[in-house]
Amino acid sequence: MNNPLISVIVPAYNYGHLITETLESISAQTYPNWECIIVDDGSTDHTEEVVQDYIKQHPEQNFQYVYQSNSGPSASRNVGIKKARGIYIQFLDADDLLSRDKFALQLRLLQMKDCALVFSQSSFFKEEDGRSVSVEKYPQGYLAKETLSGFKLLNRLIKNNIFPVSSALVHAALVKKAGEFDPGLDSNEDWLFWFDIALLNPEFVFDHVETSFTRVRVHNKSLMNNHRRMSLSEVAVRNKMEAKLVSQPNGHGVGQLKKNNADLLALHHIRSLELHIGMRYIMKHFIRHPLQNFRLLCKGCFKMMVRLYKK
Repeated sequence: MNNPLISVIVPAYNYGHLITETLESISAQTYPNWECIIVDDGSTDHTEEVVQDYIKQHPEQNFQYVYQSNSGPSASRNVGIKKARGIYIQFLDADDLLSRDKFALQLRLLQMKDCALVFSQSSFFKEEDGRSVSVEKYPQGYLAKETLSGFKLLNRLIKNNIFPVSSALVHAALVKKAGEFDPGLDSNEDWLFWFDIALLNPEFVFDHVETSFTRVRVHNKSLMNNHRRMSLSEVAVRNKMEAKLVSQPNGHGVGQLKKNNADLLALHHIRSLELHIGMRYIMKHFIRHPLQNFRLLCKGCFKMMVRLYKK
């Protein structure tokens, strides 16, 4: 286990203009024992040509190209998981980047802590006039920057996705035990996947080292920028979380987790989708338990006023 194989899974759809930089960030890793599986999800641009040419130029490195008919990012990652031979798995989108020490530092932490998942800090950037410009994508405290486990981890994941898919280095056995990425989701699928893993009760260990990080590109093609799709996707994810929590044994705060998830779904409806659905839920619970739900009512009214003001 001193030199385990890391499998990097890169789903790609029409990213021929960006994927070379992504593959270069893998080639530059100071830890050498890895394989990279690029799953071309039915691209209609020159992705295949670019990837195949890169592989020919780096015969000493273990890159593999796999083609499938367009099926979405979840299906692409699932194909990569099935083909992966590594002890650990690194997911990486075709337009994002890794720091050169990420594998070496996170692998050392995995072995030192005897854990199954380590996640790093993340930064966001965009290209402007040929320059890389930092972007503040999320408010302070949105992304996790601490080691989490148990109820605290699940509750944190119910609140929001706590890190980008490329942030983690995770044991392959844990990935396969959690099951596949949900192919019915074309966004937020990694959020639900980390929730599935958290239900197995591992510890998510935060990597504090400054030279270990992932860089996530923000641009017009990013799924993160399609607000309507992301809003509907959050509803789908929360409904799936609810179903998964129902199947969990009672105790360990499961009831509170379900309530927190339902509350956040109601607030999400008020903020982004069907205002009346969210307010109906809040009023029903406030009437039943006024003291317990007073804060929720205040949040709902505030979000409603903000939405009406913007409209």
